[in-house]
Amino acid sequence: MHEIHLKPTGRKRRRAQAVLEMALVLPIILALVSGFIGIMYEIIQIERLDAAVGLAANAAIGQAPGNPASICQAATGAFYSTMFGGPVPASPSCSMPASHDPFDPAVTVNSFACTSTGPGLGNGYLAASAPNASAPVTCNATVSIDYNSSPLGWALALYHPKFNASAIATPTGFRQCASGVNTCTN
Repeated sequence: MHEIHLKPTGRKRRRAQAVLEMALVLPIILALVSGFIGIMYEIIQIERLDAAVGLAANAAIGQAPGNPASICQAATGAFYSTMFGGPVPASPSCSMPASHDPFDPAVTVNSFACTSTGPGLGNGYLAASAPNASAPVTCNATVSIDYNSSPLGWALALYHPKFNASAIATPTGFRQCASGVNTCTN
């Protein structure tokens, strides 16, 4: 007896080749698209962090001096509401412990703090004769992204970016009192 070897016809061969090519190319395309989406997501988080830190510094100098708790609440509140977009927790300190975004579990604020070298935060209405009356308020924050907590985790599991932002706000001359004035009004 003779053995008969059947070769795939042209149509079957082309179909098998297309399936093989798709199996090889599709993961690469998905990884590229996921990487592009991840980069866009990073840019959004960097912009959000910069805005939050800047608004926190401005909120700190825009408060009247004398009540550090309200000054720090304003700074922390501006940062928290800009970063997380949700309700602001009561915090009398000018710093915030590490916390996750309640709406986006991939984002973690590792640190946030505002400091001033002047007579204290809230120096937007200091007497011009006071030492360091125009001392700036500096706010710093660090945020990290854990892609494992997002749908992009399959493609970016080993990538854990961390971002830092700093903002300095200096009170302007028109927000300071005249020499010898103890209290200021708007």
